Amino acid sequence: MLTGTVYAALWGPMIFVLSTIVLAIIFLRDFKVPYATNLLITYLVISLMFGAVLFIHFIAVPFSNDPVAYIILYFRFIIIGLFFMHLKGRNIDFGLLLHGALKFIACHAIIGFILSFFVIRFVVNVNSEDLNSNTFLYAFFYNSSFDLFGITVYRNQGLFWEPGILQIFMNFLFFMSSFVFRNKRYQVIAAILILTTYSTTGIAILLLQFIVLLFSGNTTRIQKIIVASFLVVVALPVFILNYNQKVNEGDTSSSEVTSSIMRVYDFAEGVNITGRYPLTGIGMSGDTYKSVKSSSTSLLSGYSSEFVDLIADRRSSNSIMYFLTRFGIPFVFAWFLLIYKQGLTKEKRWLFLLIIIISNLSEPLILDPFFVLIACSGLYSLFRFKLVGSKPYAI
Repeated sequence: MLTGTVYAALWGPMIFVLSTIVLAIIFLRDFKVPYATNLLITYLVISLMFGAVLFIHFIAVPFSNDPVAYIILYFRFIIIGLFFMHLKGRNIDFGLLLHGALKFIACHAIIGFILSFFVIRFVVNVNSEDLNSNTFLYAFFYNSSFDLFGITVYRNQGLFWEPGILQIFMNFLFFMSSFVFRNKRYQVIAAILILTTYSTTGIAILLLQFIVLLFSGNTTRIQKIIVASFLVVVALPVFILNYNQKVNEGDTSSSEVTSSIMRVYDFAEGVNITGRYPLTGIGMSGDTYKSVKSSSTSLLSGYSSEFVDLIADRRSSNSIMYFLTRFGIPFVFAWFLLIYKQGLTKEKRWLFLLIIIISNLSEPLILDPFFVLIACSGLYSLFRFKLVGSKPYAI
């Protein structure tokens, strides 16, 4: 609910407060569990360690910094830590829980996509400072469309503010259904839903997973034939069509610009700033980012002055570059190492990490709750402690 959804954009602070209260109540109830004290000690140690790291980074940055941004990130970490410790206190399988949540998101996306052909005339506009969306009953959301053989098709975005976010979660569903739980039904559903998002990045990640699946030793010859057929006949042609449309769209004389050009600019700016401040980055102050950011006018030649002005006030859409410019290479390397060590599965961890990296090259989500939860699971997996009346237990 707090990562990329329309509800987070509309009522994020309220949802965060309610989630915090609920998690605190649940965590307090866990003290009935015999080993709750051990969980609490582990939780406090990790929370203090992470707080110390953030504080050291805050004072090490050679610019005026934004303490509020650090406090928000820290509170996000400790609240998510409460949730994770509850899962461990009750021996709830994190991977199984996430797989169930992803299946729910998929079912909602199926219904929303089918309804889009019938209810689009009944949608109403929802506006806020960070969001402009069309909704049907505040349950289904529609923003962008594309033409398919003369038919207007609305890109599937599910609960999220744009299709590019739904594809991230559906690629995770495809990964878990293919390599962890071997659920062929949701493997197919996830693949189809990724195609309905019409996201270039999403389809590219799906193609990568298909290729890995083809060379996986866990698939039979028949399964490989089916996967290869779907790859060549469906996924690859859709990717080529999608890529060609997006490369050729847009008018360089207007202020409208393709998202691909904006992402190239964000990447170039990120490399530039990271190269100048590789160890600490520039901190989490938005004003500092604007003052440090170079003009890079060569990337914007041919576009209107209005667009160039808009660029100066826009947050980077590239989470990886955003992360690097804010925190520097050592912190980001450690963060992705924790994501690699995530507590979801040991199956093809490199691919799981690669999906996260590629997805966040085009979406500003790397410090949102879902990805903080993944990193948090990796951090807790590094600790071992003894449960009361039981053998040593690795979190």
